Amino acid sequence: MLNKIVSGIISGVIATAFMSLFMYVASSVGMPTSAPQELIEYVFGVTLISGWIFHFIIGIVLALLYIFIFRQMLTAVNSWFIKGIIFGFIAFLIAQIGFFGLEQAAYDMPNPSSDDTVLVVTGGLIGHLVFGIMVVLLLKKTKTA
Repeated sequence: MLNKIVSGIISGVIATAFMSLFMYVASSVGMPTSAPQELIEYVFGVTLISGWIFHFIIGIVLALLYIFIFRQMLTAVNSWFIKGIIFGFIAFLIAQIGFFGLEQAAYDMPNPSSDDTVLVVTGGLIGHLVFGIMVVLLLKKTKTA
């Protein structure tokens, strides 16, 4: 049990860092800028570092949810890569629900760097797919997945 929790924490941190790096690189090649840590900073009135910490905590919680809930649901899937895609999509849906909740809490939310909704959603989806793939890959390497 403790091994699973430690593996979840480590994979959540690394996958969140990888996803954040991917989002930064994607924004430098024309994808809309997406900065969840800045959104958290704005909505909750906390410091940017607190926004980053909360963003990483969300990544850890999602990785733990994969270990304790979603992994069992995906036992029929043989490919770790497909498991990662499915989990990334689930993480994306969870993020969209959270974003909707934040929109309800804050009337004057900062807008993404693009007015192209499809591009913004696509970028968010790809980022979460990267996150899901990284979580499953890292847990596979530690024999936890």
